[in-house]
Amino acid sequence: ERLDAMYARGVRLITLTWNHENSLGFPNKTASDKGLKPFGIEALARMNELGIIADSSHMSDAGFWDLVKYSKKPFVASHSDAKALCNIYRNLTDDMLRALASKGGVTGLNFEADFLVEGAKYTRVEDLVRHARHIADVAGVETVALGSDFDGISETPEGLATAADFPRVLEELARRGYTQAQLEKIAGLNLYRVLRETDRG
Repeated sequence: ERLDAMYARGVRLITLTWNHENSLGFPNKTASDKGLKPFGIEALARMNELGIIADSSHMSDAGFWDLVKYSKKPFVASHSDAKALCNIYRNLTDDMLRALASKGGVTGLNFEADFLVEGAKYTRVEDLVRHARHIADVAGVETVALGSDFDGISETPEGLATAADFPRVLEELARRGYTQAQLEKIAGLNLYRVLRETDRG
């Protein structure tokens, strides 16, 4: 009933867990081998029916794979980077990135310093772009989006303080040979595609 009410109020994306266990499942901060609970699987099915995107960014590893298994629609990791480049619990392995791509989903780059470089307090746009390029190489440019997490992080790359600074990321990608069409996908069209494909209409 709450899902139906939230949909009616315009909600189109729900992060299934934060940093604590809840009635839906387990977070990656405290558990990696426990995923969606039965009620979480039931809620996911209703989200698929309504057209609400599931967000895996705080889900445990097992929860991520449950989304791969049970979701009938694309899902997203709204603010997660590449674990191959920064081995922290919140980032996605290459296998996860490929699975996300196979479901038609995207990952929104997280700008937090220590998600980009292990133990870092200071990072640059180039560090963020390194993750974007890795994700594109592993899972396709259609899997890359801009996530940021401005309201939940403390240290962003130099010069990336607000969404108004997003063009700096795109400019750096352009310098690395990305085409205008690819940049437009990363800037918003990838996420727009997920919204279209998830919509029940």
